[in-house]
Amino acid sequence: MELVSSEFQEKCKTVIDDCLDVVRIELEKAMEKKEFADEVRSKTLAYSGEILMSHMMEYILQSQGIKSKVVGLDNWPIITDSNIESTNFLASESNKKVEFLERLLDENQVITIGGFIGRTADGVITTYERGGSDRTAADLGILLHKKFDVKIDLEKDSSVVSADPRIVKDGLTEVRSISYNEARLAGMFGMNILDPISIKEILENGASLPIVITDMRNPEKTTTIERKPNNDNGHPIKIITGKKNCAILRIEDEFVHKLLESLENKKRYSEFVILSPFTKDGIKFLGYYS
Repeated sequence: MELVSSEFQEKCKTVIDDCLDVVRIELEKAMEKKEFADEVRSKTLAYSGEILMSHMMEYILQSQGIKSKVVGLDNWPIITDSNIESTNFLASESNKKVEFLERLLDENQVITIGGFIGRTADGVITTYERGGSDRTAADLGILLHKKFDVKIDLEKDSSVVSADPRIVKDGLTEVRSISYNEARLAGMFGMNILDPISIKEILENGASLPIVITDMRNPEKTTTIERKPNNDNGHPIKIITGKKNCAILRIEDEFVHKLLESLENKKRYSEFVILSPFTKDGIKFLGYYS
């Protein structure tokens, strides 16, 4: 609260109390049901984190003389399916809600909005899986790119380097520019750049948005991810990565279409790769790495 001026202190305190009241109610429901799942979980996470902080940030910015407005749940622009705990963005439904967001951008210098969460068309709060804030940024870019010149800037622990800095400590090279496909594949195979589904959703919705990964401790270090990047050095190998605890599934070719249809319908296929087909004992197989 020390970042909020006296003019907005009371309003900010009221918002915090209101959010925490919702959290208490939902936690009581969880205790009664003996489970922390579904809408109880999503509402608790939303009101204890993203919703609360986005409202606080509005008052912090206004305290600095910045014309700012928060996006409340009543006008939430990200509409999702009904899969509450690992939800999926519905662009067609979300486009029906984008007018309010566009108006806020026209009227203010900055808008604040929580990441990680969505709402169904019926108003149920939903949550993305890990990487949900990346997906929120991508979804907003998809909704706004037809009217505005959109660039996504993600503040991370570091910009993109040639290997995982948690594993490789020395000899790392900064990667200044990579393609959507390179970033998505690196993410699928263990590199912590951004959620691969973010890029997939951008491509599926016909957008071409530059994504800038900025080192929050050293903002001069950035990596730009684009559909068609400028490869200054032309080197074909930019990143070396790996992934632990993987599984390889072997499945007969005739069952592949059923599997793909199931994965497509549930939208839970961000981290598997189809391997080369092979034949054994006269039966054609496809391999899946996940």
